Amino acid sequence: MSEKITNPQVDYNTAQDFILCQEKASSTQAGILKYIIIRVSDKKILQEGYFRPGYIKWVHDYEIEIFNAPGVIRDHETLEKYKKTIFVRTLQSIP
Repeated sequence: MSEKITNPQVDYNTAQDFILCQEKASSTQAGILKYIIIRVSDKKILQEGYFRPGYIKWVHDYEIEIFNAPGVIRDHETLEKYKKTIFVRTLQSIP
């Protein structure tokens, strides 16, 4: 993937050993935003991905939550269906 983020927003976790870098919404095309998770100690890119505007943020020191905003939510759906948590130490995720 390794496409350049042209208008980055950089957020460290509390311990400052991981970085979440994401595209700011104003620079996106077609409503898709890119993110990169970087380990500070060796500057290694651990994960790259995309999400529809909603948000991506640190929710705990080693957990990132991504909310892929849907165009329309159906009556039987909740917002939780569109959230995913990434555990940065293991790169495991739960929907």
